[in-house]
This record gives sequence, structure tokens and C-alpha cells, in this order.
Amino acid sequence: MPAPPGLLDALLRLPLLSSARARRDLGWEPRYSAGEAMTDFLRGLREGAGLPTPPLAGDRAPHAADVADASEAEAEAETEARAGAATAAGPRRPG
Repeated sequence: MPAPPGLLDALLRLPLLSSARARRDLGWEPRYSAGEAMTDFLRGLREGAGLPTPPLAGDRAPHAADVADASEAEAEAETEARAGAATAAGPRRPG
């Protein structure tokens, strides 16, 4: 799917964000440089890597209803897993 003509111009006008506060207050350090992240992103686009999400998958993207059904199924499975873990742990005793 070709990008709209003004997309690159719009992206170049996005504000830059600083990670200085996260570094200073939290001691955070980025795992990858901006250059490494961009290189990986572009390589992934070229190779068709990643999940079939609508923004990147083009014609391979699942229909929105299919994505919603999958998300609902994942949420149900997670709820069932939590319930099973609680049952396996047994009843809580007052402390």
C-alpha cells in the first residue's frame, strides 16, 4: 500500500521528545538507539515481519471483527487461567 504523498513531510514535523527526565529521575537508559530502532523498523517493513496489524499488514491484515474476537478470546482465557490458579491455591485463611 503506497503512503500518502504528505506522510513523510508530516512525520518530519512531529515534535521531538526528550528522555532526560526518565534518565534523571528513574535512571532509565534506552535499550536501543534511535538509529537502531529505525533500522529495525525499516528492515521489518521490507521483510514483512511482525504481527498482522492493520497499519503494517496491508492486504494481509485481519478484518477488525476477527481482531476483536481474538482479543475477547485472549481475555476470556486469561480470566479462566486466573480462576484456575486461585482454585489451585485453595481457600484463603484469615490471617
